[in-house]
Amino acid sequence: MSHALYLRVHTDNFKPNEIENSIESFVSDVRWIDPRTLKAELSEFGRVQLKLMFSSFQHDLGITLSGVSGFAYDDIMCLFLDFLAENRPGKLIGAAEALVLAKLLGKIGLVRRLDHHFESIGRDEMETARMYLETGRNVNASAAHLYLHRNTFRYRLNKFITQTGVDIREIDQGKLMEMWFLLTNLD
Repeated sequence: MSHALYLRVHTDNFKPNEIENSIESFVSDVRWIDPRTLKAELSEFGRVQLKLMFSSFQHDLGITLSGVSGFAYDDIMCLFLDFLAENRPGKLIGAAEALVLAKLLGKIGLVRRLDHHFESIGRDEMETARMYLETGRNVNASAAHLYLHRNTFRYRLNKFITQTGVDIREIDQGKLMEMWFLLTNLD
């Protein structure tokens, strides 16, 4: 389980357990972290299942939901969810797509919040993460480009993941970092 899922219902007349039970009948491999606030953890397969069935799921329940998948860091992911609920209600998207959409709409708060989240991360760890993503997640090539032993590279990569909570070895979380690196280099 590696995908954090945050959902918001656009009505006051709902029961969290009804949504929880319905999602569990649509999606395999879901673990509720906080059913009251509709925060869950999904496997990759479960994330794809929910994304494909999100419109049908909402229609069957007669509600509108907004959802964002990303990493388990409540402060940031709740900002992503607020943005999505305001700008694309009824959609389920990844944090990377939400970040790009926010930039396109001129709403730079999400980028700035990620800037703040990453400002305490050391230069070596940030460069390790960037190189890992630029080489297509190839540890050996990344280590060679940085003139590091692969064990040193892995140590730095794990340190980055631990410090940020963003597991860039996972596709969607890696995409979030790729978009953040891209957007911060454009400014």
